[in-house]
Amino acid sequence: MVENPERIEHRRLEALKTYHILDTAEEKDFDDLTKLASQICGTTIALISFVDKDRQWFKSHKGLGVSQTPRSQSFCAHAINSPDEIMVVHDAKADLRFQDNPLVTGDPNISFYAGVPLTNEDGFKLGTLCVIDPEKRTLTEEQVSSLKIIAGQVMDTLELRRKVLMLEELNAELRSSEAKELLLNSQLKDAAVNQKLLIEREKKANTELLSTNKELKELQNGLAKILANLAESEEIKALAIEQAELGTWHIDTKTKEFRPSERMKAFFGYGRDETMPYSAAIEQIEPQFRDLVVDAINESIKKGIPCNMEYPIIERFTNKQRWIRATGKLNVINDPKRPEHFSGTMIDITERKQNEQRKNDFIAMVSHELKTPLTSMGAFIQMLELRAKKQEDDFAINALERVTRQVKKMNAMISGFLDVSRLEVGKIYVDKQHFDLSQLVKEVEEESTAMITSHEIIFAPIAYILVEADRDKIGQVINNLISNAVKYSPKGSRIDVACVAEAKNALMSVKDQGMGITELDQKKLFDRFYRVEGKESATIAGFGIGLYLCSEIILRHDGKIWVKSKLGAGSNFHFSLPLVEA
Repeated sequence: MVENPERIEHRRLEALKTYHILDTAEEKDFDDLTKLASQICGTTIALISFVDKDRQWFKSHKGLGVSQTPRSQSFCAHAINSPDEIMVVHDAKADLRFQDNPLVTGDPNISFYAGVPLTNEDGFKLGTLCVIDPEKRTLTEEQVSSLKIIAGQVMDTLELRRKVLMLEELNAELRSSEAKELLLNSQLKDAAVNQKLLIEREKKANTELLSTNKELKELQNGLAKILANLAESEEIKALAIEQAELGTWHIDTKTKEFRPSERMKAFFGYGRDETMPYSAAIEQIEPQFRDLVVDAINESIKKGIPCNMEYPIIERFTNKQRWIRATGKLNVINDPKRPEHFSGTMIDITERKQNEQRKNDFIAMVSHELKTPLTSMGAFIQMLELRAKKQEDDFAINALERVTRQVKKMNAMISGFLDVSRLEVGKIYVDKQHFDLSQLVKEVEEESTAMITSHEIIFAPIAYILVEADRDKIGQVINNLISNAVKYSPKGSRIDVACVAEAKNALMSVKDQGMGITELDQKKLFDRFYRVEGKESATIAGFGIGLYLCSEIILRHDGKIWVKSKLGAGSNFHFSLPLVEA
């Protein structure tokens, strides 16, 4: 059955809304593309047009003084309904569709029009990249091909923006879930501290009661108050456990008696009145995690240290997998009538794990889908650059160099998301080898000198330093620290880079004269997706993954990374790597 045209148009308009592009401010990236299209085709006007319900709105309008026109006068409305890859009108004054159009009979006196539809991945034509001129024209095959390539780049940029917005929303949901879990754990810890304090007060009151009969009445009243507070603390603890949806358990270390709470039984598929043995709690753990959990519990009981584990279990009867987080601690009581016991809590973290998996799958999918068009885009840009250099077209060369920089930025951002995803699932690979760190720093110096002209970057002399590390990843860390220094310090300011050998470590530092960082922000600076919020940093692009990746890479090399900074006085980032022993 052929779908109703009105229904198709409704779906197209809904698709256009998902890009959040209408009525946004002008952007240089899009303006460079319309200038390039105008230059290649030799026209006075070039537009990036989106066809809305009653209007056509221009994201970029080179050579045209308005930002929108009625849809009834739109050439682009015809282009998006055309089955061809490009709609060309050589002489609008002789075309029955357009000869009475106010845009033909009046300003801007359109005679020639060529428009390539901007088609998204679902096949909806959102608008066009078009070129317009008051003189009749004919495009060559090379000009038509170039126009299609530029239209493809416009669409790729739009797709990237949409998918990055989706990723930001997913990360926000994940951060909210983690914050909730941290808050509930904090409440539980506070309740446990209050309980311990009240127990100590109870012991002290009993001792004073035995010392004198004269103060018996007063002490009894005090004890009653303490017991009331203790009961209140128990109620608070129980409420916190209930709100946090925690399961609890106790193990008598001598008799091995196991007492799980109702909620913990439910996690494993046991009813309220059913007996759940300790063996079931172990046997229902996924096999690849079972020995690790048993070893952690035994180690905790033997050494008296807390344990904190995350592992999957299989629910009885349904065989449903459930991820849980279990914490436990040995409670030693100096009372023969109250033997020591091992107890703890358990919380269902399945939703968090699923969110993490969905996010990692989404990152992998988006990265794969974006890498392919970016590779093709890079090849086409190289072709256009060769042609522009052959024709000595300075404007086109400059515009294409800017486009190339944007493509590199996109590639770097995608690679960063991929690295975060690999870190979270433990799949990032570190290829350690012996190399001279001074030689790597020299290569970074040559690259920075050639690429960064906005700042004065000073590299201190460096002697031969032998380390065992992943050369590419350490280079990535150095480049990231320099890039951050450039982003967060004023143009023309100085950035100092140094590397020295001290004791058994190589110490690397990157110092800037930027805005500085508060002590509170310094504590969270290397956390995943953390960004410093403020007026100065509001306009600086980023997702808060660069320093997190640097931290994880250095930690995987048994090194350390830190920052020294004062607000308004610049920052000095450091990291250390172990030297190769002679």
